[in-house]
Amino acid sequence: ITHKIETIGEMSCNPSFGGIGKGHLMREIDALDGLCGRLCDRTGVHYKVLNRSKGRAVWGYRAQIDRKLYKQAMQTEILNTPNLHVMAAAVRDIVMDESQSRITGITLDNHSLIPSHAVIITTGTFLRGCINLGMEEQKPAGRLNDQPAIDLAKSIERIGFKMGRLKTGKISFA
Repeated sequence: ITHKIETIGEMSCNPSFGGIGKGHLMREIDALDGLCGRLCDRTGVHYKVLNRSKGRAVWGYRAQIDRKLYKQAMQTEILNTPNLHVMAAAVRDIVMDESQSRITGITLDNHSLIPSHAVIITTGTFLRGCINLGMEEQKPAGRLNDQPAIDLAKSIERIGFKMGRLKTGKISFA
């Protein structure tokens, strides 16, 4: 379930994978036969080893990606994966059987129920997302012109998970 099928594979900011902090994550995804590594190989425009002048323990492998090619390749892979049904909707609620403390499904924005024994949530920046525009304006959004997942964030909190925000932008101060 995704807000918009046409934004599958959209790269919100710096079109790169890997690096010092997240290179290990890419290798783990690749070891599990995830799409990111394969698509980076197909859509990369520049590859670099960071910290090469230092010891191998701190090297970081990074690939700069062509964002249009990556988006096209990801959509092709996802939409042609056997036994995977992709639909555009917003998840409003995680449905729980409180007596057994287990998930029984999700409710969508059109109030339809999808029963499930397990739910995997990959929201990126969309959970109660907001964008700061300049020093004064703030608006709810996942990416610019995309809706945030407000109801899903409330549902996750209701279940008992703590929510927080990480600032990802850079602000210049005079």
